[in-house]
Amino acid sequence: MIQGTSARWLGPATEPQISAIEAELGHAVPLEYRQFLLAHGCGIVDGLELFGLGRVSGGLPDLGFVLGQIRTMGFHRPKGLVPFAAVGNGDYVAIPGEVIQGVAPGRVVYWRPARAGAGEVEDTCGGLVDWVEKHRRAAARSLGNAGRGAAGR
Repeated sequence: MIQGTSARWLGPATEPQISAIEAELGHAVPLEYRQFLLAHGCGIVDGLELFGLGRVSGGLPDLGFVLGQIRTMGFHRPKGLVPFAAVGNGDYVAIPGEVIQGVAPGRVVYWRPARAGAGEVEDTCGGLVDWVEKHRRAAARSLGNAGRGAAGR
């Protein structure tokens, strides 16, 4: 499913764990994210932390823990939206399980919860696997450019 040159997985998640997080979310998790949870649980692939259902003590954020942080910060998560990675500055990468702000279910979005109301959602790409691959390619280009810059000195 998701591959990388370096990956560390804390999973897989179990159906009871998925049922529990769906109860907390108030809706089912999107299909591709469910497949990720059942295959990997949560983990890091090429430096990218992917929330899931694992162990907070394992050094990776568990989705339930992240949802609690979002509530503590006073943000309203749109129904159907499941954050799966943080992108810094308080924003998240998420998958909607239903149409949200015109974005189709299953597509990956950037969610900016600090914006007015339920935050702003921006469509980014096809799905979870597509997004991870896009992120990996960008990181590889960035490392390649950094290496060429250092070699040219």
